[in-house]
Amino acid sequence: MANTSITEQIISLSPDKPSFDEDVILTYDTSKGNRELENFKKDIYIHTGLLTNQSTHAQDWKNVVTDWNENKAELKMKKVGDHLFEFHFRINDLYNIPTTGGNVTALAFVFRNTDGTIIGREKGNQDIFYFYKKPSFKKNPKTIEVSQTIEPDWAKKATIYEVNIRQYTPEGTFNSFDKHLPRLRKMGIEILWFMPIQPIGEKNRKGELGSYYSIKNYTEINPEFGNMKDFKALIKKAKELGFKVILDWVANHSAWDNIWAKENPDWYKQDEDGNIVAPYDWEDVADLDFDSTEMRRAMIDSMAFWINEIGMDGFRCDVAGEVEVEFWEEAREELDKIKPIWMIAENSDQFWLLNKAFNANYAWSFHSIMNKIANGQEDVSAVFEYIDKLKANFPEGTYPMQFITNHDENSWAGTVRERLGKGHKAFAVMCFTVPGIPLIYSGQEAGLDKRLKFFEKDEIDWSGQSLVPFYTQLINLKTENEALWNGIAGGEFLRVALTGSEKIISFARTKNNNKILTIINLSDETHSTRLEIKRHEGTYHEYFSNEEIILSPKKILELKPWEYRVLIFKNDLEI
Repeated sequence: MANTSITEQIISLSPDKPSFDEDVILTYDTSKGNRELENFKKDIYIHTGLLTNQSTHAQDWKNVVTDWNENKAELKMKKVGDHLFEFHFRINDLYNIPTTGGNVTALAFVFRNTDGTIIGREKGNQDIFYFYKKPSFKKNPKTIEVSQTIEPDWAKKATIYEVNIRQYTPEGTFNSFDKHLPRLRKMGIEILWFMPIQPIGEKNRKGELGSYYSIKNYTEINPEFGNMKDFKALIKKAKELGFKVILDWVANHSAWDNIWAKENPDWYKQDEDGNIVAPYDWEDVADLDFDSTEMRRAMIDSMAFWINEIGMDGFRCDVAGEVEVEFWEEAREELDKIKPIWMIAENSDQFWLLNKAFNANYAWSFHSIMNKIANGQEDVSAVFEYIDKLKANFPEGTYPMQFITNHDENSWAGTVRERLGKGHKAFAVMCFTVPGIPLIYSGQEAGLDKRLKFFEKDEIDWSGQSLVPFYTQLINLKTENEALWNGIAGGEFLRVALTGSEKIISFARTKNNNKILTIINLSDETHSTRLEIKRHEGTYHEYFSNEEIILSPKKILELKPWEYRVLIFKNDLEI
C-alpha cells in the first residue's frame, strides 16, 4: 500500500497503512495545506468519500458519507492540540464497504466549518487523498438493459449455502462434511458454494493455516481437507442428492509461492524495480496482471479443469471488480461452451459485470442497511431507496445475493447476534422475500454465535439446532412461491403503504396467480399499523403460524418487537 506524499503534511492515519476493518485515528493539521481553518475556533467537520476503480477523475468520489450540508455529530472532529483535530473510524463501517476493501484506490477528504463556507484542502485547494494504490482513471463500461448472461433453469428458485470445510467439523475434511449433505438437502438447499479448496501458500502466510484465498496451485487440493479422490467422491454424492455445486474462484491474486510466480513472474504486477507486488495491504498474496494474455489463458484453463474433471456448475468469483470485465466475459463465453454454468461476482457496484459474465452480485449495500436499521441508524425508508436503485441499475435477468452473514462478515465484522441482535430472524425473513437469491453461511442454521478465526482451526458448534426448522421454512417458502423466485422468474416488488408506525415495513411480490405480502416490525418495541391495501384486500394464509387472515381497509395489525408475518394470498373478499 502506498501512502500520500504532499497529503502526509496535512493528515496522518494511525495505524499507518490501516486495513479496512481496523480502528483508525485520522489527525488533521489545520496549519498545513491551504490553512483556511488554521485559526478557526468553532466546530470542524470531515467530508469524505472514496476513489475507486470506477472513478473517472479525482473529483469523482464514491461512497460519499454525507451530503455537503449535513452536519452529523458523528462526523465532527475532536480538537486534540494546537491546530490538530482527530477523527476515529473504521473504513468499512464509515464507507459501507466490505472488509476486503474491494476496489478502493484512495480515501478522499476535505474539512469544513458548519455551513461549508470555510474549507480545508491541499495547497492550491485540491482535495486531500490517502492513496492505497495509484488510481487509473478510465471511462467505465456501460451497463446494458437486458443481460446476455445465460441463466440455467436450476438457479431460478435456488438458495445458496456457503461451505467452510476447515471449520465445519472437528476433522475439517471433505469426508467428514459428506455426512452433512443429507441434512442440508432436507432443508431444501440447492446450491453448495465451496470456499477455496486448493493448496494454501506458505510464503508470507497469515496465521498457522493461512487464508483460503492465497492459492498455491489452481488445479490441486489442499491436503488439509483431503485429496482429489475425496473431493470427487463428495461432489458425486452431492450431485446424486440433487445439489448444484460452485467453487470459490480467486482470479485477482495468488500465493507468493504459486508455481506461476516462479515460472512466469511477468504474469504478475511489478514495481519499478521489477519486484512482484501485493494488492493493497494483502501481504500474503501477489497481484496478477491481466494484461498478460498467457496468464488469462492459463486462468481460464484452470477454471475449465474443475468443470470438466470434477463437474462443478459454476463459480463465486472473489473481488471480481478488481479484474477487468473483458476477462470475465471471455471466461464465461469459454466455460459456457462446456456446459451452461452460473456465476456470482463478489462486487456490488460494477453492474456491467452482469452484462455478459455474471448472473448475480453481492447485496453489500442492503446488508449494510440491515445492520444500520438494527442499530437505529437507518429507518425502513432505506429499504425502499435500495430497491429503487436495484430496479434502476441491474440488467434485466440478473439479481443480487441477499445475506445476513458470510465468511467475511462473521470473521471480521461480527456475528449475526452482534450486528442484528434479537432482530436476526426478521432480517433473515426480509432476505428471503425481497428480490435476490438468499445465502446461508456454514453454522448459521445452528445459531453460530462466535467469530470464526480465519487463519486457524476454529470449529463450528453444532450443539444447537433450534434454527434449522426456521431456515427450512424460509427455503420452502421461497421454493414453493413463484413470486419469490430469483430474477425475472420472480415477481415485481411493490411497496405497500401503511399508517400508524414508521418502524413497520410492508411490501408485496406478485407473479402470475401467486401473491406474497410481507410485514415486518423492524424495531424492539411493539407497534400497530393499518395497511393501505387497496388492491391487496383478500383472504391470506400466514405462513409461519398457519393462521387465516382477512385483510380489509379497516384491519389493524399489531406486531411485537421484531415480529414478522408473511401472507400468502388465497382469494378476494366476497362483496
